Amino acid sequence: MKIILHSEYLTVEYLIWRMCNFSDSFSEKLEENFYNDMKVIILPVNSRNLLSKVKIGQKIYIFKQYGKPEPSKFLENESNIYDLNILGNISTEKIFYDHGYGIIVTEKLLGFDPIMQILYLILPLGNWEKVSNIISLSASIFRQLHQSKIDSSLMLKPDSVSILKKVDSHSNQLLIDDINFFEREWKQEDFIHFDLRLDNMLIKDTEIKIIDWEMAIIGDYYWDLAIFLNSLVLFLGTVEIYTLSTHFRLERIRSVVKEFIKTYFSQKEDEPDLNKLRVYWRLQNFALYDSEIYINRINDFL
Repeated sequence: MKIILHSEYLTVEYLIWRMCNFSDSFSEKLEENFYNDMKVIILPVNSRNLLSKVKIGQKIYIFKQYGKPEPSKFLENESNIYDLNILGNISTEKIFYDHGYGIIVTEKLLGFDPIMQILYLILPLGNWEKVSNIISLSASIFRQLHQSKIDSSLMLKPDSVSILKKVDSHSNQLLIDDINFFEREWKQEDFIHFDLRLDNMLIKDTEIKIIDWEMAIIGDYYWDLAIFLNSLVLFLGTVEIYTLSTHFRLERIRSVVKEFIKTYFSQKEDEPDLNKLRVYWRLQNFALYDSEIYINRINDFL
């Protein structure tokens, strides 16, 4: 498979090839604007994927391709998720997936900003009520996501994703107990994003969108909640929230976490299983950061 998106030149070459060989609406729009209103920008990312932003007329498209010659099962999975037509108003729109080149194209949501950027602007102002409101909105969107009923035959299977590769051989008794709990309690019942971090969320006023569905699977929604809360706490308090004995934002962050959990479970029949959430939070935290120091603080937030 040819790597396309590591240069503007190759991206433009691909667009020309697409324009000459396809007769869909995207190719028609491309042909209309190719010489007078088109621009290609390679986006710098710290990721296994390559990204390119292509402006065609008034619309902007995001091109994504795996950064190695072999095909990516994750991008194919993301394309299949879009084709299930269950994302509705909580995500972007897929324009096409080129299986031969392993390129997925989505339309950029104009007017939406990364949720991390908005929180970054709010925090210095001390507007914790607005922070809490944004996180509560997120909880409502997550609940909508997890209630989706789908045919999972085209999706990645949970056993094809290495969840706990760093934890499996660890000697910490707490982590060993957590792994045993995970293997016993993990439910393969819910449609989950599996990478539900702040990085993958956009916001415009009171509307939130979720992007990057590469790893979506049928699994346990508590895993999504744990990933999100870990991402949130690290952003609001930096790494020091896990390492310092006291932290000046601890009470504020604890309040935001509790409001998130309250909102998420407000319309669910079951009560929150805080022990499961705590265990999943510890496991995915250690899997990501490989530090026992971090996991000892998680009890303070639940």
